[in-house]
Amino acid sequence: MSLWEFQRHTVEALFKHKRVTIRGPRKVGKSHLIGDVVTTFFYTAPCRVVLFAPNLSQNREVAWSSIHDTISRAKKTTDLPGEVNKTSIRIDDSYYIVAVTARDEGAVRGYHSGLFMPGDPDAEALSVEDIIEKERANTTKLLIVVDEAQNRQMEPVHKALDGLSAGDDVTVWKFGNCHPLGLDDDHGFVRSHREGSGYHRIHVSWHEEDRHDEMGCDAFFVPPGHMRNQEWLDLMERDHGKESSIYLSDVCGNFMEGSTADLCVTRSMLVGALATKPDNEVGPRIGIDLGFKGDPCVASLFVNRIKVASHEWLPPEDDLENQLTTATEIATLAVNWGKAVHKKYPEVWDNQAITGERISVDDTGLTGVCDILASKGIYVDRVVFSTAADGHHAEIVGDYEFKNVRAEMYWCARRLLQEGMAQIPEKWVKSWQQAQWTHFEVEHGKKGQVIKMEKKEIIKKAHSRSPDDWDADVLALRETAKGIGIVGSSAGRRRRKPRTKRRSR
Repeated sequence: MSLWEFQRHTVEALFKHKRVTIRGPRKVGKSHLIGDVVTTFFYTAPCRVVLFAPNLSQNREVAWSSIHDTISRAKKTTDLPGEVNKTSIRIDDSYYIVAVTARDEGAVRGYHSGLFMPGDPDAEALSVEDIIEKERANTTKLLIVVDEAQNRQMEPVHKALDGLSAGDDVTVWKFGNCHPLGLDDDHGFVRSHREGSGYHRIHVSWHEEDRHDEMGCDAFFVPPGHMRNQEWLDLMERDHGKESSIYLSDVCGNFMEGSTADLCVTRSMLVGALATKPDNEVGPRIGIDLGFKGDPCVASLFVNRIKVASHEWLPPEDDLENQLTTATEIATLAVNWGKAVHKKYPEVWDNQAITGERISVDDTGLTGVCDILASKGIYVDRVVFSTAADGHHAEIVGDYEFKNVRAEMYWCARRLLQEGMAQIPEKWVKSWQQAQWTHFEVEHGKKGQVIKMEKKEIIKKAHSRSPDDWDADVLALRETAKGIGIVGSSAGRRRRKPRTKRRSR
């Protein structure tokens, strides 16, 4: 496979400049380039190559797979030395390529027979600095490759390389996507792209107009026409919008303005939550964000904290007639979704409507809706975002205090995603987009740290709409009394048992 202009320039820049950093979008051939660059370095002159990645699967499935395929294909036509293994290619004890997991400074393990064995419990624990120094001391040529350089788990590697004085014996190559970083973030990948960083800075974008972006670069490339997937580009613009962090990174190869270190939920959290299925049986929960006129009502259904359904409607006014209509819509959803959940998940729900204690409703919008539901015997969980926090999910939020219920719910949703206790499949595009809109702040209160969320007005101004889908999601993920118990106007009078079936043990 021939290299296009950006790929050829990268190979030349590594030999000429020694330190090269690349930020670019998806689908431009960065993964394919790894195999060609590493193979070229390794067989041009005796050297060692250390490939850092956030985790072992990333190393094996992307970077290492590219290297393995390139060398394996070359061996079919050329008598190249070196034994190819799962995470290393070795000529002898002095010259080899090795893949290293760099989750944190204590996670990388030491030497066995002159090679790194990442994750070996019997090996000596080494920091990233130790690894780089040992490699540098034992060879005249060293190539350090930092894959997925934007990942926050890679910061120990960046810090170690920041303190490394580059010379003829060391070449450093960083590359990655810009998400979830911002221009002002104190992160090694961002630092390497700033003017005066000492790196040769390469920027790849699908748009020619990004050539003169705020960050600046030493070389700029737009992929050739035959690589352009217009259907994908149109889909990215339609689903995310040109100002979204995902579009800026995945299409333009740009960092967001400001800092993303204080985003309540990041894309990496949403992606990470997909790795394992949440192990709980909390049954169905509905969250409903109310609105009217230009602000729609949105309902989200979660089963065992996995989003499975969504529904949207738009009341034209906030009057009694529309409140009655909205209350009827909610009651109908409770019945229809209850039947649907039973059909698909009979082990967690019987063939009944989803009961009121499992329905959390934003009571700051159409304020009469919950009263109408109560008059029909449906006692929902009434939620006013501005009221004092309730102390939910204490087992995972720690000792933080919260400015109000909204801050608490957003933070609880963040922690559930981080702990793998909740999941939003990627098909819920609006949820993924809106989840990444809100920043948080940490204040010092009388009792300790207090978390508050960015004001809704600021979010609406920045994105031209309210995060209705995400608000419905966090309402559905909300913990109520005893997990799902009744709260609100009926809390003092009655309490219902959830209609769930327990699995036999």
